[in-house]
Amino acid sequence: MQLTLCGGTQAPAVAMLGLWDPFTQSHEALIRQMCSHARSEGLSAVAVLLDPAPAVYVSARPWPTFSDHQTRLSLLQSIGLDAVACVTFSREDLESGAEDFFDLVCAHIDLKEFWIKPAQALGSGSRGGPWAVLAQTRKRGITLRRLPPEPDGDAGAAGRSHLVKGEFRRARCCVGRPPTLHRPPGDDVSLPWPSGWYQAVPVEFPDGSAVSSSFGIELPPNPGGTATLRWPSPAVEWLS
Repeated sequence: MQLTLCGGTQAPAVAMLGLWDPFTQSHEALIRQMCSHARSEGLSAVAVLLDPAPAVYVSARPWPTFSDHQTRLSLLQSIGLDAVACVTFSREDLESGAEDFFDLVCAHIDLKEFWIKPAQALGSGSRGGPWAVLAQTRKRGITLRRLPPEPDGDAGAAGRSHLVKGEFRRARCCVGRPPTLHRPPGDDVSLPWPSGWYQAVPVEFPDGSAVSSSFGIELPPNPGGTATLRWPSPAVEWLS
């Protein structure tokens, strides 16, 4: 694992871990709640962005990415966080555990509190399970807060389920925003979406207004169940 800190912390921090893909309305509400709590306690507020999802390396099918890394980072940065800690995850890191995760994060952040989903693990087996997480936070003097279930259920999983079927309108209804991508370094983007014709619209920001009219765009198929998006123009920074 490698960590890149986008932003900075001026005080001990409270942090929350997530893939943030898709970045749902419940996620945004949780981040805002954490930021408010951090301000009241004199702490910095940090979101830990894990990318890619560990399931990418173990799933039998291409993992349905809703929005790319830059889109999720930009959405997180737009809602009042002091920093986003981007943790790059590789296949070899599947064997990592809670101790490895906290070693990495605490080398960059003075972590005071850690918020985590009820059943979220920090690695495979017992080394990453709830008891390992609890043991590591106690060892380091970090307050652990297990969050309640999301009020809208697992909207992200529902959105991804619609995404792999090409049901983008239903995916948008579940998540509260459409799939959005940032301009890639090259011309083509390989996407774990069904091939076919879609409506696309250039937007000013991942959660912003359209900057031009929508247009039809074809995603031809690739081997292995993915499709290719040919980026429409270098002048387009964001595409929904």
